[in-house]
Amino acid sequence: MVLTPFDFIVLGFILIFGILGLLRGILRELVNIVSHILAIIISFRFHPQVYNSLKSIFPKSYQGTGKVVTFILIYIAVLVVCFVIEKLIRIAIEKLRLGFVDRLLGFIFGALKGFVISVVLFIILVTFIPDMEKTLQKCLTYPLLKRGSDFVLQLSPQEFRDKFINKGLIKELQEKIEKSRKVM
Repeated sequence: MVLTPFDFIVLGFILIFGILGLLRGILRELVNIVSHILAIIISFRFHPQVYNSLKSIFPKSYQGTGKVVTFILIYIAVLVVCFVIEKLIRIAIEKLRLGFVDRLLGFIFGALKGFVISVVLFIILVTFIPDMEKTLQKCLTYPLLKRGSDFVLQLSPQEFRDKFINKGLIKELQEKIEKSRKVM
């Protein structure tokens, strides 16, 4: 195994996301993820009620737009509330002088995020490009990416694996790609 351009890409993702995590800290990283998930859940849950309260301001021909606007408004409102909460927690962390720990954990979390992105890239490459896995086996990062991809795929729903991974849609796409290559 040798250090390949693909290894540099993987290590680049890990390093860049690690540095971003270091700059932001674990608190900001986690609040960012949680706030978006929470915003989606709350927006889906409450946008019908909010829309019903506000639908009189939208002309009948813009009812669909009104639903989208209320969804976006709720989403933004939740993000703003989470941002304020994060700032208050950040002030407490600074007063307790835990900034170093926050940033160190942020680096670790960011590096892990970079690794997960690399694993997803690996899964996409070996799924859609025939013989790519054989090529990537020469990379130093291959064993880690392979283990990571196996873990991620085990976490994915069986229906997803059956449809996309276990020769469902992916096999069809690969066959079409091969046919188009033969035509050329």
